[in-house]
Amino acid sequence: MLRNLVLTGVGGRHGIFFEMGGSLDLESITATGFLGRGLRMMAVNAAASLVVRDSVFKANSAGVVVNGSTGGAVRVEIERTRADRNRDNGFLFLGAADESELRLGDRLGRTIGEGLREIVLSV
Repeated sequence: MLRNLVLTGVGGRHGIFFEMGGSLDLESITATGFLGRGLRMMAVNAAASLVVRDSVFKANSAGVVVNGSTGGAVRVEIERTRADRNRDNGFLFLGAADESELRLGDRLGRTIGEGLREIVLSV
């Protein structure tokens, strides 16, 4: 768990780069001014989980970028989080294994094969 951090990219590549490990929970994070992404998750041939709450990613190349895994399901949950004034993307989710899950607030998206296929309201 990382909580209550303010990260400023003075020449840095990414604010947070999550590549290995089973899960990462972020709460009240601000990442600004990075040449790369404010938050980058790159699941490498394994199942992984990322939870982001009450955070802001602004003025980066991209706010939040998640690269899926070919070796296991990726679970991403994002609540009350903003991506403002980023040069390329606010939130970008790229291919993942079958049965990966993306939750944006009260919306749920599931992947089947490559890429996000649908977003539905969760109940």
